[in-house]
Amino acid sequence: MDLRLHDQRTAGADRIDYLDAAKGFFILLIVTEHHLLGADSLVRYLYSMGVPSFFLITGFLYAYKREWEQPFGKISVRKIRKLMYPYVTFSAIILLWNVLYYKVVFPSAVPEYSIKLMFLYLVTTYGYHAMWYLPCVLWGSLVFYALRKARHHGLIWVIMSICTVVVYVLFDARLTGLGLLSYIYSYLLRIAVAAVLLYAGSVLFFVFQKMNRQQENLLLLVCTVISVVIAVMYQLYPEHFPIANVAVHRLGNPYLYYVAAICNTLVVLLLCRKLPGRKRVLACLGRNSLILMALHMDVTVSIAWYVFAKLQLDFGETVNSLIVIGMELVMFAGIIPLINKYFPFILSPRKR
Repeated sequence: MDLRLHDQRTAGADRIDYLDAAKGFFILLIVTEHHLLGADSLVRYLYSMGVPSFFLITGFLYAYKREWEQPFGKISVRKIRKLMYPYVTFSAIILLWNVLYYKVVFPSAVPEYSIKLMFLYLVTTYGYHAMWYLPCVLWGSLVFYALRKARHHGLIWVIMSICTVVVYVLFDARLTGLGLLSYIYSYLLRIAVAAVLLYAGSVLFFVFQKMNRQQENLLLLVCTVISVVIAVMYQLYPEHFPIANVAVHRLGNPYLYYVAAICNTLVVLLLCRKLPGRKRVLACLGRNSLILMALHMDVTVSIAWYVFAKLQLDFGETVNSLIVIGMELVMFAGIIPLINKYFPFILSPRKR
């Protein structure tokens, strides 16, 4: 085991600080991309990061722990318990919030989805708003474990990566808007993309193990150049780069989807690894990324916009949304310790 992976571990915990910091950075991007208004080209690029990077980092951690070496049944039960428990608790909170918000506080407002549809998304594990991520990472993880145990798992992964893009290119336009069939396609595509990225993340772990500092710097330079080129392409040729949103079966430009996700993730991972002692806030956000992911799409954004409207401020669409995002982060500074101290059962059936 490469000792350099242990030099930034949080004392007394099975965590790696620079991975937590990277997760903290990406959860900030997710909040920003969901709530930033009036900056379409930037948002389009941000959607190529965020969630794909979470899959990659999760795969990295799976390789760090070598979880596929455990019996498939044992690891499956543990993952179902770990991921589906907070899925149910947070989904219930979000559903209750929407009921109160649209039936009590603002009964004249028109919700994005009906309460019945939100409940249907919950019970089918399709997921409402950001809550799709937990069932997706669960089933994607189980596919990953089964794949990793196979004899020729590398070849299978390459074939699966190619097939995912081919299926998307050939069938996405035809399956969009076909009701139940569209939802089934979306659900399965999410899982396939998650499994591909989880496997890629596990490969990155072994790449990190074998690199020295000079090789890390070279990799950082190469990935930065590629990321910058892709970012410029997003700005100059937006018609060729639709928004990538795995939640609703969108890979943006499928030919660059995996490349952008891997290069962007590597840049952030390597930068976070090179900043010891200067990433405590990001690491804290990363360790509590589930709380931000679960609550930002409904709870905090509703409160922030309500307060902003009451203040009767208007600085333009983009500035307004940036202020709202800042207000959300301030709220999370109180929500995170509140949940961890007084409501830990929301996150886990056992107190941490």
